[in-house]
Amino acid sequence: MIDTFAAGATAERGAELADFLQRSGTNHAVAISSIDVYQHAVDAGIGDGSGIVRLARQPIPIDEDAPLRDAPYPGGSAAHDNVAMEAALHDAGWVTVLRPGAIYGRFRNCRERYFIQRIEQGMRELKLPAGGQQIFHRVAVDRVARAMTAALTNAPDGFWACNVVDPYDWTFAGLAAEVGTELTWDWDLVEVPFAEADHPWATAHPMFCSDRRLRDILHVAADDPDPRAALHATLEWLWEHRAELQPLPA
Repeated sequence: MIDTFAAGATAERGAELADFLQRSGTNHAVAISSIDVYQHAVDAGIGDGSGIVRLARQPIPIDEDAPLRDAPYPGGSAAHDNVAMEAALHDAGWVTVLRPGAIYGRFRNCRERYFIQRIEQGMRELKLPAGGQQIFHRVAVDRVARAMTAALTNAPDGFWACNVVDPYDWTFAGLAAEVGTELTWDWDLVEVPFAEADHPWATAHPMFCSDRRLRDILHVAADDPDPRAALHATLEWLWEHRAELQPLPA
């Protein structure tokens, strides 16, 4: 099991890993990548926002056959390029690549803390860039764990990639509403231009991926876990541990 994000994914490190797998006689490797490998992620402005395409043409949900990025993010660093890392593993034998969405769960740095910390600090104002309709597809950490386990026995031979995302999700505005309901909190909503977004789901187009392979081939069911139950557990944990959360950006 290899986390390609751990030390920065590059083509060179991918080649080193492929060589290691072949020399060591490893039967099956599972590499953790990300849904940000798709060109649509650049078009949607993930990264520094400089690659936004105003008229994105990729149909959603994005499946594993969608076009991948052909370079690191514009304005970003070539020191981390999981597309190049994946490419280097294509001929390395039985390699399963899992591409999670934005992982959330019972740990302190998941994106839901954006709402939790505002509530804890009494901040009712909530900016809704472009009406808050952004979707940055998320996945419960429990679902990632189930996918990793299932990949060991159910993944096809050879190089094979699979999105690891929840079966459904909320827009940014919808997620804010769910959090408010859970914690009995009313937001003062302010609609702002996209450029003024200050939250971690600021994508110009929906980043929403298919989980068909995850369900039909790896056999991870839609309720493993159900996103609403996973969100409830996440918010409960974050609220109980709110004093330990990293501070919000200034």
